[in-house]
Amino acid sequence: MEIQGIVVNPGIVSGRVVILPETIEMAELKKIDSVMNRGNILVAKNATPKLIVLYKKAGAMVVEQGGLLSHAVKISRELKIPCVIGVAKATEILQTGDLVEVDANEGTVRILDK
Repeated sequence: MEIQGIVVNPGIVSGRVVILPETIEMAELKKIDSVMNRGNILVAKNATPKLIVLYKKAGAMVVEQGGLLSHAVKISRELKIPCVIGVAKATEILQTGDLVEVDANEGTVRILDK
């Protein structure tokens, strides 16, 4: 299965998905950070500044919302992380642990293994 979005920072990366909750408290953020591996693919409804510790470990970002001036765009370019935004229902279609390929040259996210 493949889902589509808008390319904001190019690159092709494969990795395991980590779904981020829509709202996240510091205790939950620390818990996710402690189990997240470098290169995991972060999938979120929206990117926020308090998630910077996770972005620094991410292999790529997949974000449902946001435009070309959104936080996801700025952070992905600054950290040189492949990023696709506007990926409708990404947090519903993908699950934590799924193996995906993010092709941020074409704007696609392909599920390799559930």
